Amino acid sequence: MKLKLQIIRLLRFVLDREAFSSPKLVKFRRRLQLGELYRTDVVQYRVERTKDMGAKVGKNCRFFGLDIFSEPRLVDIGDNTIMSGKVVLLTHDGAIHSAAYNEIPDINGYYGRISIGRNCFIGFGSIIMPNVRIGDNCIVCPGSVVVHSFADNSVIRGNPAVVIAHRSAWIRMNEESPNTIIDPVYRFPTVIPEELILQRVAHLPFSEARRPVPAETRAS
Repeated sequence: MKLKLQIIRLLRFVLDREAFSSPKLVKFRRRLQLGELYRTDVVQYRVERTKDMGAKVGKNCRFFGLDIFSEPRLVDIGDNTIMSGKVVLLTHDGAIHSAAYNEIPDINGYYGRISIGRNCFIGFGSIIMPNVRIGDNCIVCPGSVVVHSFADNSVIRGNPAVVIAHRSAWIRMNEESPNTIIDPVYRFPTVIPEELILQRVAHLPFSEARRPVPAETRAS
């Protein structure tokens, strides 16, 4: 890995000293840049790779895991937005093709743009469906399936996702929770040592159990 990185940096150094205008060399230089990022900052690599695919991406974004299926030029992501792991942006839905093929032989699929505003956080495993706009300062909780658009400052959760709080109220609620770690030494994205996390939260009780559904109302 270190040898490959050294070779990449050497080639970039040589190319950067020359004023090459050949499209092939420009493309090769870009591949070297991405190769270096992949080996030094994979989070930023994902951002740059998403841009190269054709998506519009703002400044200071961080993508820990993002898949776009499969029209990246339909995607617009605002400044300072964070994508957690295994986030999926679906710009099309092929289910209508399978469902309606016999009735409408020429049908192809359902397509739509996806717009995610500035200063958003998209939680782990979330799926954003086509024709959805998420406003500025929104939080999409992990595992959500977003099928409708949402206004600025919304905190949304669920399948299908619904608004559970205004952003400011949600922040206050989490700030007061003993499970939230606030420490100037370990400001995000600095990784907190697991030992410290255990000291802070391992003794805390679990959330209260939901009441069970009465037996007579359960589906048979």
